[in-house]
Amino acid sequence: MSLFTVTSKLLRNRQAKHRRQELRRAVRTLTQIESLEDRRLLATMTFGNVPGSYNDYSELGLGVDSAAHVLLASSGGDVALRVAKGTSGTPPWVFDAGGAAFTMSRLNVESFSGAGSIEFTAIPSGSSVSVSSAGVVQFPAGFSSVTSVQITMAANVFPVVLIDDVEFSLAPNADAGGSYTVLEGDSVTVSGILSSDPDQSGSSLAYAWDFDSDGLFDDATGISPAFSAIALDGPTSRMIGLKVTDSSGLSTTDTAVVAIGNKIPTIDQLSAPTEIPEGSIALFSAIASDVAADDLQYTWNFGDGHTTVGTPIPSHVFVDNGTYTVTLHVSDDDGGIAVQTRQVAVNNLAPVISGVSVTPAVDEGGTVSLSFTAIDSGVLDTFTILVDWGDGTINNYSAPGAGSFSFGAIHNYLDNVPGQPNGNYPIAIQVIDNDGAVGAVGAAATVNNLAPQISALSITPAIDENGTVNLSFNGGDVGTLDTHTIHVDWGDGATNTFPINTPGGFSFGTIHTYLDDNASDSYDVTLTLTDDDGGVAVETRQVTVHNVAPVLDNFTFDASIDTSGVATISGSINGAILDPGSLDTHMLIFDYGDGTSSQIPIVAGQASFSVHGDCAISG
Repeated sequence: MSLFTVTSKLLRNRQAKHRRQELRRAVRTLTQIESLEDRRLLATMTFGNVPGSYNDYSELGLGVDSAAHVLLASSGGDVALRVAKGTSGTPPWVFDAGGAAFTMSRLNVESFSGAGSIEFTAIPSGSSVSVSSAGVVQFPAGFSSVTSVQITMAANVFPVVLIDDVEFSLAPNADAGGSYTVLEGDSVTVSGILSSDPDQSGSSLAYAWDFDSDGLFDDATGISPAFSAIALDGPTSRMIGLKVTDSSGLSTTDTAVVAIGNKIPTIDQLSAPTEIPEGSIALFSAIASDVAADDLQYTWNFGDGHTTVGTPIPSHVFVDNGTYTVTLHVSDDDGGIAVQTRQVAVNNLAPVISGVSVTPAVDEGGTVSLSFTAIDSGVLDTFTILVDWGDGTINNYSAPGAGSFSFGAIHNYLDNVPGQPNGNYPIAIQVIDNDGAVGAVGAAATVNNLAPQISALSITPAIDENGTVNLSFNGGDVGTLDTHTIHVDWGDGATNTFPINTPGGFSFGTIHTYLDDNASDSYDVTLTLTDDDGGVAVETRQVTVHNVAPVLDNFTFDASIDTSGVATISGSINGAILDPGSLDTHMLIFDYGDGTSSQIPIVAGQASFSVHGDCAISG
């Protein structure tokens, strides 16, 4: 509290000259007080009708400017205030502190003379303070925290009044600090530390805060409380107020702005599978919250070009294998976005082959039809098809489409299973997706062997014994990979076997010599063509072989006859037998002309003969 003293001696009604001298003596004291410029406060006194030379306040040394401002020192002292004799309607004197609030606690009138009274009025409350002729001041209840006090001079008051000991204090200066920034749901410390008071320390002031802008400073106390943004929805701003009160009850207020920012949502839980097979249903779920209870929007990006919006529990089918980054965006209605990701490993699955159909059985050289359906959970997969037909042929095909497809192919079996006239060829089917997974299944094709064919068979129809027969034909086989064996039974006990190791059709020719005819003069020639699987073709033809009579060649007879009762021929027979039938046997018959004869057998193949001996000829 500062003590300001305004003193004036009551000057009697004297000669003007003498009165002026006393005023000047009083002003010297005022001049000394005003030298304390660092602590002076401004008081304003508005004067009414001040006639004559007494309008010159500078002469009195009061330092009054054109607005009639009088500087009062805080160290105490006397100040002479000179006014004209009060008349009805005289404007009042007004004391203030430059517009600052203050409390007047003491005012002593040292000297008062004359009829009438001096009234002190608090502005703006309108309450009055009266001063008796003895200088006793009466203050009404609640006379505090005013911005000015006016003194109204009643009529017939002496023109010079001596006022002593005007004591009042100034109100504090409230400073709410700021501006402040806080996110919704959080708190921020606000501070009135920059508030001050000319009469006491800041720590001894009382601080009251208005956080809800209702005009009542009842939300917090203290110099640095916490402002809570719980249940506030940003972005927005809140005007807060600070009321600072000093020990005299004087108070001032200040405001500050708290900017409340939006806080992004919180993803409290995000569930996702870590590993699934392609084509299966992946389930996701998320729980998110927002401190301001904003409406939340869930946006899922599954990393494969597909998104879904709205639901916190989506499902998704990954149509191809790979590692996918699933991203969840949770946004509030103020533009705040929370983001979390999960990695999902999608495993490749092998294609599944079903509905395999194969032609049940074909003859060699025939065509087998194969068909099946393949399904792959990875609907983006592409495929290569390998078919091993079991006969050494492997075909590679491209699948007609991605995902699921039906497939058909044909294959010509050139031969039956070697050594199995009605054997089964194992068929191996593989469907390989573009990631290397293989679906495999087996089947079988029955291929029957067919006998070879003999065509254009030609044989010499008739010959003389020891003649040569020509045999020729064309061999064929539907099984173009078959090899063959030719067997010829010539009907005379002779056979020939000829291997044909070249697969496919062929032409064949051979000869045979019949050394002799037989009893019927004909031979049945049997041609047998056998393939390597036991298939047989047989053809029979007849060949006539004519006998040819033998011929004696170089025949000589050298003999003598003994006629002593019985003729005896002694000597030798020589000659050669010419017969094309080299297997013929011969009988030499000697007819002696007398009705008798003798026979000499000649074995087959004996081309010449010579007979020696005696032969009795009867008589």
